[in-house]
Amino acid sequence: MKPQEEKFITDEIYGWEKLEVSNITISPELVVSINEGFGYTDILQYTLFGELIWDEESNSYESKNKLTFFKGTKFNIIKDDSLFLYKMIQVLEDGTSVETRFFVKGDIDNLSSVPVELNGTNVPIYKIIKEYELALDLKLFNDRKHNLMVIHKYIKFFFYNVTGKHGKFYIIEDHKEIDNILKNRHEVDDNKSIKYKPIIEEDAKELPTDITMELQKEQSDEKRVVLLAYMMFQDSLYKVYVILDYRTGLLSLKDEKKLMTYTEIEENESK
Repeated sequence: MKPQEEKFITDEIYGWEKLEVSNITISPELVVSINEGFGYTDILQYTLFGELIWDEESNSYESKNKLTFFKGTKFNIIKDDSLFLYKMIQVLEDGTSVETRFFVKGDIDNLSSVPVELNGTNVPIYKIIKEYELALDLKLFNDRKHNLMVIHKYIKFFFYNVTGKHGKFYIIEDHKEIDNILKNRHEVDDNKSIKYKPIIEEDAKELPTDITMELQKEQSDEKRVVLLAYMMFQDSLYKVYVILDYRTGLLSLKDEKKLMTYTEIEENESK
């Protein structure tokens, strides 16, 4: 995820808290579990944490690279409150950095479960939901405010962390987010503004002032929830219905309608 994209979704979705953890240790038993039976060696290559070196004193593997960890303090959309979302920034030997996100049960400095890495596909997210379930009352409208909060956060989290074959879909709930997404997509620096021209589709109506996701109660039932949403895909804005099977976490879209396309995107120096 690019810095600008991270900037405009951090507070609402993640609420990152920087941790005082400079390294990570992994027990031999967990290393075997991670590598599905791979034996003990002095040096291991683990995709998530890079090169791991065996340390005799701690009787565990430690990362060779410099690591900085952040804990997602507001991720409360699953039933198990011991599962946390973490972000790790790994500084490699050549000075470049790599950012990774993953789920772990408990504390990162005492790793006791195999991390589930977010890899840009829906697979790890559905895996987490299947195992831990969304934090919903199964009688969906019994606590409507709580359920809608969970559903809302889950849908935004899903689309921010899954990239399709042709790009990413962004849920838009504030008109200002369109600027941020276009800047992110066209790699416009923070110290610059952008100019663009929206080309409105012939049969599209004017974009409403309130574009927050809206529950379609008449289309929802005991198995699924339907919400009206606005989405950016590439340089176009769509009106779409998002369907959530709240038992499995599966998401799908229907009746996508293109409203407008933003063209002639240019950089301008901020005044």
